[in-house]
Amino acid sequence: MNIEELYTYIDTPEKTFKTRIALINSFEMYFKFMFLAINTTNAFFLPFHKEITQKLEKIVFQENKKRNLVINIPVGSGKSILVQYFISWCFARDINNAFVYTSFSDLLINKLSKETKEIVEHPMWTQLFDSTLKKDEKAKVNWGFNDSVNRTGLTAGTIGGSITGLDAGNPNIKKFSGALIIDDPTDVSKIKYENTRIETIGFYENKLATRRRTPTTPTILIMQRLHKEDLTGYLLENYPEDWDSLVIPAINKKGESFWPQNFPVKNMNIIRDKRPDLYFSQYQQNPTIEGGNLFKLDWFKFVNETPQKFIYRFITADTAYKDKQQNDYTVFGYWGVTYDNTNKPILYLIDMKRKRIKALDIERWIDSWIAEKISYGFRDTWIEDKGHGIYLNQCFRIKGYNIPSEDTIKETLPRERDKVERAHNIIAFIDRINYNVYINNHIECIEDLKSEIVGFPNATHDDIVDCLIDAVKIALAKKDMATELIELYGKKNIN
Repeated sequence: MNIEELYTYIDTPEKTFKTRIALINSFEMYFKFMFLAINTTNAFFLPFHKEITQKLEKIVFQENKKRNLVINIPVGSGKSILVQYFISWCFARDINNAFVYTSFSDLLINKLSKETKEIVEHPMWTQLFDSTLKKDEKAKVNWGFNDSVNRTGLTAGTIGGSITGLDAGNPNIKKFSGALIIDDPTDVSKIKYENTRIETIGFYENKLATRRRTPTTPTILIMQRLHKEDLTGYLLENYPEDWDSLVIPAINKKGESFWPQNFPVKNMNIIRDKRPDLYFSQYQQNPTIEGGNLFKLDWFKFVNETPQKFIYRFITADTAYKDKQQNDYTVFGYWGVTYDNTNKPILYLIDMKRKRIKALDIERWIDSWIAEKISYGFRDTWIEDKGHGIYLNQCFRIKGYNIPSEDTIKETLPRERDKVERAHNIIAFIDRINYNVYINNHIECIEDLKSEIVGFPNATHDDIVDCLIDAVKIALAKKDMATELIELYGKKNIN
């Protein structure tokens, strides 16, 4: 649609009414329509924009099971523009909505308030929605509409500043009536300081959250991830039942950019290699803990294809041992081993499954995945004989799966030493020059794997690294297996 065509939708009262009804029922349609009206050019609307608009629509239509929404998205993705149009859309639906907008930055607050105000003052908006702003507002960042009730409209303040008079939600409206919107709550340059993170969380808990005037008024947090213990990390860890989460990484699991024109894969890979901390936090929304980096990403070879044949294959697992470990992941890795001309093992991660799951549900979840891996050339499934792993080993032995004996597991994967020491013992094998460990780029948890590798040993989770350490130990322990299998079957027949 071009700007001339757009005006044909409001050239009669009947068309104006129909257009109004269509726009207030679709945030995506409203965004595209009003963007064209204001900028005289079409909005650049990508799949990730659609994901965001759909999530925000569900909040307004009260279709979400969870009250609040956090959206994690890379820096420079235009999130503030979406926020402006979202607030103005909600006012198009009802001028008695009450919004509180807050950020660490005075500049961001002033800019958003000014530009949102410009949207609702545009002639197209006033014609469509028949509402005008009050002219007696004194504060630049606080404004409301003529004929609206008191304490409605948009009010704004900085994180850590005064929030007197800031109210989100309207108790006189039973449906959606506004929201508390938090846009980048912490300055990037200060996130490394623990006191800053604590102050941000405390300000949210003790002041911002109390400004919601109804039990159903949502909080919408939109930010780039900066630290494991930032506001997003805190809320999802402590209130998972209250927070819906939309995570938009710059590079998805298929290795594709969410915005190829602005975030080319080549550029993202350069950032990943030079500044993995920046890459995983601000671009992938999966921050690592400072002080990790026992392993380096460039020690591993990430490939899009793995060999069709291996000398042997096996599975390693790191399980959530107890039902109460709700925050732990269970990980199963499927590995293949080949040998170079010096009979040194080359390890490939072919596939991997990772999920937060109760211990008692692991068997049902992973059984068919293991069964499809077991074929000629498969050796064993290695699950530590501890906690729920004991039960899984017993069950899988009964089913006829290849499970090493308890003594073999303890001998090959000793647990007397801590994870850091065990990791140091395999570093010599992970040779950055010869690339002894290859990783399939297409595994479903590839970004989590990279984040754990970079953050180990201080990352929140290390289940994937545990599987890696075990896989290297197994490959080294079975070094003589190649000769044995080749003598039995011949090199060409080993797969």
